[in-house]
Amino acid sequence: MFENITKNNNLQNDMIEAVFNNNLEKVKEILSIDENIGVTAGEINGIPIMIHIAQNQQWEIFKECFNAGANLNVAIPFSGRTLLHEIVQNAPTKYIEYMLESVDNVNEPNNQGDNALMYAFKVGRTEVLDELLDSGLFNLKMRNKVGDTVLHIAAKNKQYDYFLKIIGLEPNIDYENNEGLTAIDCIEDLSFKESLPMMKKYIPKSTNVEQVSQSNPETNKDEALTPVVEEKPVLSGLSKITKKKPS
Repeated sequence: MFENITKNNNLQNDMIEAVFNNNLEKVKEILSIDENIGVTAGEINGIPIMIHIAQNQQWEIFKECFNAGANLNVAIPFSGRTLLHEIVQNAPTKYIEYMLESVDNVNEPNNQGDNALMYAFKVGRTEVLDELLDSGLFNLKMRNKVGDTVLHIAAKNKQYDYFLKIIGLEPNIDYENNEGLTAIDCIEDLSFKESLPMMKKYIPKSTNVEQVSQSNPETNKDEALTPVVEEKPVLSGLSKITKKKPS
């Protein structure tokens, strides 16, 4: 038993060194000896090894570890950024689908309270926004530490096409953040006036667009604060994902 523990520790150390040196062949060799090392490979400078791989864009190594069943539900302790946050910021778009299917909770927040969708808006990764929104997995009512929903963030970042798309998916235009501002309040006045006629076709008929910026902030407030439990997609196992491997 002691020999097995020593062997596992040695393999973990070898894995850390191989990843740190971006040695793909060594990673493959280690995983061929013990595929489970992908789950328990440890940290590099306090950062979970899979996040280190994503931050350094070592995508061939990422693919090998992913298909070996690596632990994807990891986060950086001092920032709260999860592996999914790092993927939406750094990875080729083809990796997004696999991560959304595989992590336990796509709405896991970082220390600012932003889930990966909010984070993608903040870092300006516009090429992944459609896939994230179209997945239907994200809680669009979720608030971060300053009370912003993803609609507030889209407004603040002047991403008005996506602002309208989010309204079509979840018309939460009267939710206030901690400063008492709705998402529409966060749009510059001129932009708001220009966008208002276009918004009408996205907003349900029961919503009075002309009065939305003066709407009652109490409306839907309780609903907005109620956590939404997402159902995790059912997978047969990460090591058995063979239909659409990243390539």
